[in-house]
Amino acid sequence: MANSPMCHTCTPRLNSAVSMLMAFFCMLVLSACTPSIHDLVGNAPAEEVKTLLEKHPERVHDINPLGQGPLHYAVMYKRMDLMPLLLEKGADIDLADNTGMTPLHVTALYGRREATRWLLDQGASLEALDMFGDTPVHTAAAFDQGGVLKVLIDAGAALDPKNKAGKTPLELAQHYDRDRTAQYIQKLKS
Repeated sequence: MANSPMCHTCTPRLNSAVSMLMAFFCMLVLSACTPSIHDLVGNAPAEEVKTLLEKHPERVHDINPLGQGPLHYAVMYKRMDLMPLLLEKGADIDLADNTGMTPLHVTALYGRREATRWLLDQGASLEALDMFGDTPVHTAAAFDQGGVLKVLIDAGAALDPKNKAGKTPLELAQHYDRDRTAQYIQKLKS
């Protein structure tokens, strides 16, 4: 049962990820006539985002119903071109969404190595905890993102912190049958 994708310890994490994606989809479908900064970051040319922020600099602090800021969206949509602008305009690099995920957690979830490096270079916290007590290293391990895991470890992230369930990144990788990631972590620990 421990390795079943629907075991009691897996379901909340899976539900959280599915809920985030469903709410994101609904927001796109049901958005009003005026696009939000989140919509623009996800879909518009960089110049439109820049123009919006020049006219309304406070919009960089807009939060969607999931608690995500524009920087979360820049990571999700691979908008490296917008990340410096958002940070320059005052976006919070460690803003935690409703599940506690920071933009760095999102890079770990989606496997965005370049964005991970950039956020770390700008001072993003390696120790930020989401609602499960997971650091970005836990997230990378749970979602089999070995490339991001390497970037995080190279930046000095710890391999052995325990989350609220008492699991280390290695134990999460093993729990979710992320064999390559588990082997990589074991190699790093030896």
